[in-house]
Amino acid sequence: MAHTAPSAPGRLRALTLNAFAGLALTGCIHGGTPMSSVCRELPTVEECQVSARVITHPCLRKCVELQCAGVKVNCRSEEIQRKCRDQGSGAPGAALGYVVRFSDAPTSCDHPSREINWCEAPASRDCRAKAMVHELAHSCGWHHGQGLGVPADNGLLPCD
Repeated sequence: MAHTAPSAPGRLRALTLNAFAGLALTGCIHGGTPMSSVCRELPTVEECQVSARVITHPCLRKCVELQCAGVKVNCRSEEIQRKCRDQGSGAPGAALGYVVRFSDAPTSCDHPSREINWCEAPASRDCRAKAMVHELAHSCGWHHGQGLGVPADNGLLPCD
């Protein structure tokens, strides 16, 4: 029995170091699950889901929470980043992302768009999470002016 007790702390330490190394490799030292392996300036899945809790419409909130973990985030094309620059991304109140809507494929909280475009502009962690929730609400069929607790209902997200 005395022989197994000393090895237990060593194994625990190794697991802890391996878990930390895994976080370091994903670039997510703050903890949480990355939303994308290639896009920068994103919230974690968990930050996104916490920020979605302010949405008052149950179907929309559930849709956004699921999108936090399942949406495809596009960011690496020059066309996306050019559109971000053209929209003044990074300026106070400017969008950090956008959703392309197609009239032939309307979205709803039961049938969301599976992709969003992200601008990779620097912003605080809180601001990124709120911006992501806003864009995911669009992907779930929400529109500006509908309220329902979605951050930046008027389209402007003041960030610190």
